[in-house]
Amino acid sequence: MRIKDWTPLYLLGYTLIKLGARTFYKKHQVVGIENIPKDKPVLFAANHQNAFLDPTLIGIKLNKPLYYMVRADIFKKKSVAKLLWSLNMMPIFRQRDGGNAVKKNEAVFDKCYDLLNEKKPILVFAEGNQGKQKKLRPLQKGIFRIGLGAENKHEGIDVHIVPVGLYYSDTVNMGAKMLIHIGKPMKIQDYTEAFKTDEATTLNKMKIELNSRMSDLMVDIQNTEYYETIHEIMLDFDYEIYGFENIKGNKIINEFHCQKGFI
Repeated sequence: MRIKDWTPLYLLGYTLIKLGARTFYKKHQVVGIENIPKDKPVLFAANHQNAFLDPTLIGIKLNKPLYYMVRADIFKKKSVAKLLWSLNMMPIFRQRDGGNAVKKNEAVFDKCYDLLNEKKPILVFAEGNQGKQKKLRPLQKGIFRIGLGAENKHEGIDVHIVPVGLYYSDTVNMGAKMLIHIGKPMKIQDYTEAFKTDEATTLNKMKIELNSRMSDLMVDIQNTEYYETIHEIMLDFDYEIYGFENIKGNKIINEFHCQKGFI
């Protein structure tokens, strides 16, 4: 597991994505960057609607390399694995990947503990998978286990989970609008003592808390039965809804608040 920070390939990708974001998107905006703790180990917990762009867009907004947790099946070929490691990507194993997924993840998690101890930020897609619908899917426990494990291995490092909501007006076509919405962090230390006595209950409380924070930062249509209806009306009558919600301003964050109000 070779992590080398600003590798030539990472720097090249960083530069290209930074330039590309300005041309690919009609507008893009970052809100809440002041919520990222300074000089603290950070786990970013983001929703995942756009397979490639989600991690890269968050990465270009930081002044230090970002480390990513991605599905392990794309690491199967040695040449590809070498490339991915050079881009600061680390595999997360699922049962469907075969072998002893738990044991393999322990090694990767241990690497994460050390990265966090060095105050190197890690991005985890807390839902555990990618989906096009504008809704928050059930969160997985991996991000909490990484944070709690880091606190256990390096006592007192004070890991923070920073929730991130990603919003796209269009996830495919050029000329769309994109919002990175960063929320206030959760402190892992607030849960470490309770975790020692009741793991299951503590992890569940952490999931509920993070779910609430992430939902507030993204367009989250949870009504499964009428999802398509709500989504189509939201797009087709955006101007009317904007007036009805009495939202002032033309920034992307204003459009976001308008859609949240409508939902």
